[in-house]
Amino acid sequence: IAQDEERDQSYLDATAFLVQRGESDAALDIFRRTLAKSGRSVSEYVKVYASLWIIDLTRRSARVPDAGALAYLRGIAARKVALRPPRAAGWYAELARYATGQLDYAGLLAKADTAGKRAEAYFYEAMRRLYHGKRDEAHALWSKVTETKMMSFFEYEMALRYLRTGAPARPETSDRKETI
Repeated sequence: IAQDEERDQSYLDATAFLVQRGESDAALDIFRRTLAKSGRSVSEYVKVYASLWIIDLTRRSARVPDAGALAYLRGIAARKVALRPPRAAGWYAELARYATGQLDYAGLLAKADTAGKRAEAYFYEAMRRLYHGKRDEAHALWSKVTETKMMSFFEYEMALRYLRTGAPARPETSDRKETI
């Protein structure tokens, strides 16, 4: 990020890396910097996905979703759909509706008309179920994410990691690993 503060992919990469490892303080710092950037520097797409991951991480670590991430997603979910939205905007607006409780899992899954969208729907529902103490159901959904073979998706990478090591609630240390 320090090398090029205008490259939005750097914010996404750093956030995904930290979230997977339970590094909530560092992830929140980068997330807040992400939201503060203009839409010309960091796209709405990046901000939505970073918000989804931060909500998950803060639920795991603090047991309450980050208020800033929820507020951002509520704003996306409340917008009227543009006549010609960018290709991905329609889907990430559905993810925002799902994350804010305006769309249930069945409704989200019904709109997931590609393998990539299904991978994301499975992943975010897995994280919700994990939060509610349904580990076995979360593991089954992470497996469904990997079955989509959407290897270029962060959700695929995270699902693989969580199947192997669990979803960390705190930063991993050499002497103990705390996962949920």
